[in-house]
Amino acid sequence: MALPITEKEIAEKLSISLRSPILCNSIDHIGFDLAAFKALINPYFETLPWDNYDVKRSQYDYLRQHNISFDFDEFKAYYLDNERPINPELPEVQPWRRRGVATYEVELSKDQIDVRIKEATPFAQEVDTEDIRSLPRTFQQLPLELVAHGYLIRFIEYIAQHTQEVTEYADLNHLELTLHFMGVVAREYQAGNNSPEGPHEDGADFIVSALVIDRENITGGESQIYEKKVDGSLVKVFGHVLQEGEFLYQADTGEEKHYGNDLWHFVTPFHLINSKQPGWRNIIGFDIKILSLEMTPDLS
Repeated sequence: MALPITEKEIAEKLSISLRSPILCNSIDHIGFDLAAFKALINPYFETLPWDNYDVKRSQYDYLRQHNISFDFDEFKAYYLDNERPINPELPEVQPWRRRGVATYEVELSKDQIDVRIKEATPFAQEVDTEDIRSLPRTFQQLPLELVAHGYLIRFIEYIAQHTQEVTEYADLNHLELTLHFMGVVAREYQAGNNSPEGPHEDGADFIVSALVIDRENITGGESQIYEKKVDGSLVKVFGHVLQEGEFLYQADTGEEKHYGNDLWHFVTPFHLINSKQPGWRNIIGFDIKILSLEMTPDLS
């Protein structure tokens, strides 16, 4: 299917009922200069610190899978300190993701959009308490000259307006958007992996699972959307390898109450094309949370 793609095109192609919002599009289709956008943002990825939480979570999973006893409270303290060095006595894993964040508060009215930068708070996913991702993680905040740049503010305004348009059940007027800048590398002996937990939800009302800024010397990395059925099974409804400038927006958590479909997301690992050259995938992910809205009266 040619971009843009929405839940309507997907439903028609698969002959299914699909109402929860989806949009796969490219920034150049909505009036952005891709080359300028990439030139602005891409250099920042190399300045981001490595995400040691990924490594420590892999170690945690290894200990559990192999029934190796350990003190959870001690491991929790080790996990929560992202600057604490990797414990060499645990299974060796190299970090593969650089990460930084920026948070915005957006107010929407009939006449204008007001975007304000705010301090990012620790990030915790709304998952089972036994899942270590439920613990709050703190990531480096991005520099003001980037987060306040007009290109980024304009795209945030676009995403906020789109969220307002697809929230049919209420008048939306207040949002919080947290942007996760992630540079994921692939190595000859290690695939690039942005979703080591498998298909999942992030706990936000809506997300942009990825706006791809740069792909270099890699193959794979297909962004996928699944519908979770009543019996708990996951059925893939969409898959697309996002190219530079392309993004995938979707409803994330609780949308089944309003639209009828429970959407989950995943991106497949990616591998080097030339094993002797570096390869990476630089993206921005968005968590979009509704802070306030006015419910539309039910006139039925």
